[in-house]
Amino acid sequence: MQWGIWDHVGKGMGVGMADYDLDGRPDLLVTNDGSYNSLFHNTGNKFEEVAFETGVALTEDGEFISGMGIDFRDYNNDGFPDIIFVALNNKTFPLFQNTGKGDFREVTTPSGLREPSR
Repeated sequence: MQWGIWDHVGKGMGVGMADYDLDGRPDLLVTNDGSYNSLFHNTGNKFEEVAFETGVALTEDGEFISGMGIDFRDYNNDGFPDIIFVALNNKTFPLFQNTGKGDFREVTTPSGLREPSR
């Protein structure tokens, strides 16, 4: 069965799985060093790549995240999984808050995670 992931090129440095839209199906987020991230929404019989539509492909500055790792966690206890990235040296630790409407907004600066890693 073709699930729709094979068609998307990337380095696949980190993978996170969560049901970000609470539709009962696990979705996948793949971090890609030096390229945009890929968020694969599980439709039940395939995955659709929706990173740009959901706001997690790039930082709020339009930069690549250079993600090495990823985790879904509900940091604000609203019931929706949020996203935190582990990025390369001299990059920030991008934090994306799930809006509960099927997309995310970057909250790295207000969270205090804007300072570069060392």
